[in-house]
Amino acid sequence: MVNADVFLNYKNYFETWLNIPVNKMEKSNGISLVSSEKKKHKPDGWVLYLPVCAFETENALFISCIPEWEDELLKLLNNTLPSEAIQRMKKFFNDEKSLYCAYHRFFGIRSFDAQIDTTQATTLTNAHCEQFTNFYRKAHPSMSKLIDPKEWMAEDFKTRVDKKIHYCVFKDGEIVSATESENIPNKPDKLIQLGINTLPEYRRRGYAFIACAAFIKNHLQKGLMPVWECDFNNKASEILAAKLGFCHLGNVFYVSSLQL
Repeated sequence: MVNADVFLNYKNYFETWLNIPVNKMEKSNGISLVSSEKKKHKPDGWVLYLPVCAFETENALFISCIPEWEDELLKLLNNTLPSEAIQRMKKFFNDEKSLYCAYHRFFGIRSFDAQIDTTQATTLTNAHCEQFTNFYRKAHPSMSKLIDPKEWMAEDFKTRVDKKIHYCVFKDGEIVSATESENIPNKPDKLIQLGINTLPEYRRRGYAFIACAAFIKNHLQKGLMPVWECDFNNKASEILAAKLGFCHLGNVFYVSSLQL
């Protein structure tokens, strides 16, 4: 098991998400598959079902699925190495069942320097709505072409402010870098996911580091453990995560479905 001490800090996440006790995960190699009726319920905050969830480490793969798919998965993964299983499942669920599959690297906080200077970071207030709307439009140009954030941001913004998920760095009167927090499937109350957006022309200046450090510092003080996920080819994200004190625990895989 990689970074077993850090892994235990996320015990509730894995046990809730996979329905597998952490003490069993620590001792396992190879592929472990369990079925659970819990997989028939949508995770809190999600509009889709997640009939299959998996966590992959260096030596093992842990899979939780709806009971109806257990036999099918056992046949699919028979005599398969853990290192090959995810790719086989991706092909099976994506190509044959036409379901969406997500596969990300997963990081947990190992250590954090509470002395990092985060005085440049600002938490959003209701007065920042227009500035954040402009930032969102620049940070998500493709999405903003489909629907202008001005049409929905005002209604959504108060919730964002109340949750204190946006720690921002301002330059020349505009937001140039801001944290965000997405829902985590079956997330226990003590975990919070950290994401970051920085305008292209302001990258590599340390602004993302400052905003993320402020997010981590404040949420650790509230007793919340931060989670970091990124795509496999996002090296910049991995470097920033390591600089902030995160370590790679494994990879998460899940299958999404509109209906079961």
